[in-house]
Amino acid sequence: MLDAILPLGASATILIVIGLLLLASELSAPAHGVVAGLGIVAITGGAAALLCPGAATMINAPVLLLGGLLSLVAAGLVTTMSLSVRRRGIRTGREALLGMTGRC
Repeated sequence: MLDAILPLGASATILIVIGLLLLASELSAPAHGVVAGLGIVAITGGAAALLCPGAATMINAPVLLLGGLLSLVAAGLVTTMSLSVRRRGIRTGREALLGMTGRC
């Protein structure tokens, strides 16, 4: 679809850039890994578009699959760790002092 408007190399580059922007937006506004997953899919799709023999740059299929798989595993680990931190109670600040007895 995009290759009808843009050359295949430009379409792939745009998909990769969109994927990187989605990953960066996940850092600023956590969405429990949904946006990161979409970013990984966009990056992998852009890289897969470069597998076409007519593309300006070629990427090996095993490298593409390994990169996509490692990215998904990393996003899953980060999501799991962020959810476990969210379940813990507050340990610092005024909220942590509620119910405590003060000393002079």
